[in-house]
Amino acid sequence: MDEPLILASASPIRKKLLATAGLKVRVEPALVDEEAIKRIFQVDRQAAADCALALAEAKARQVAENHRHALVVGADQILVCDEIWLCKPADLADARAQLQALRGRTHELVTAVCVVREAARIWHTVSSAKLTPISVPNRPRLSDLSAGIASRKEEFSSFPTFRAIILQFSGCPCSSSSVFCALAARSPLSQPSLRSTTV
Repeated sequence: MDEPLILASASPIRKKLLATAGLKVRVEPALVDEEAIKRIFQVDRQAAADCALALAEAKARQVAENHRHALVVGADQILVCDEIWLCKPADLADARAQLQALRGRTHELVTAVCVVREAARIWHTVSSAKLTPISVPNRPRLSDLSAGIASRKEEFSSFPTFRAIILQFSGCPCSSSSVFCALAARSPLSQPSLRSTTV
């Protein structure tokens, strides 16, 4: 790919994933009123997946207007719990409150990625990861888990599921990386626990 790929997002994680896939990346965050778009979809009682895709495409199209021949990637995520769409935390206190609200409850993270070129959507994918609470007897301390993971990092990293967890906790679900793999002509990660639709 001669021309750099344009990422319509300020996310450092998404930029890093593209760069890691061997692609030249230029970042140009989109100026889209995300909350207004979300309100329209919520009033019409449309699915979070449809809204996430609409947001991803809106971002890509907005940036693509200034770069007619470039490939522009837009992405978005919506976290859903009990049919409530959670917004990005405003601060640390808000983030803590959200985590406490999610504790012990099943919730779903919907991710959409869209590629636009010459005012046309040429590729997109929508995926979701559902997190379900489980009962773990004698649950280990977080410090013990961290030490165990660090000591076996190379071994764990060879497993797709572990890579998915790493990407998930980095703020970008592994499903989003499918677009980067596709553009770099690499095989996408296999994730049986994720639902995805790609076109």
